[in-house]
Amino acid sequence: MNKQQAQEQLDKLMEEAEKLKSIINSRDKTKEERFFELIQGLTPKWNKKNFPDNIRYYKGDIHWIDYNEKSGYLWIRYDGFWNVFEEEYGLNYQDIRDFLKDMLEEHFKWKGVTPYLFF
Repeated sequence: MNKQQAQEQLDKLMEEAEKLKSIINSRDKTKEERFFELIQGLTPKWNKKNFPDNIRYYKGDIHWIDYNEKSGYLWIRYDGFWNVFEEEYGLNYQDIRDFLKDMLEEHFKWKGVTPYLFF
């Protein structure tokens, strides 16, 4: 290993150490707090011509959620949303579905919603 490779490896380790420090020093958030943090800033958009029953939610240009009012299906983006509950809370697929369903029914009155993930 040469000096440049050693420096690159050290830089990567320092970056990882900063991430770990941030996790250790951060206030633990409940799943509910994290959910509200993730949905903050979502903007609904409708395309009644092509998707008359759907409401799509975006953050900037990124499509995060697609809700079909007729079927009750709710497609949720994996990267940056669904995977947060896997990685930060150790939840499996069914646990996440149940949690999201409960949150949507309780706070948004979306009864009978079935959450799914999309990539």
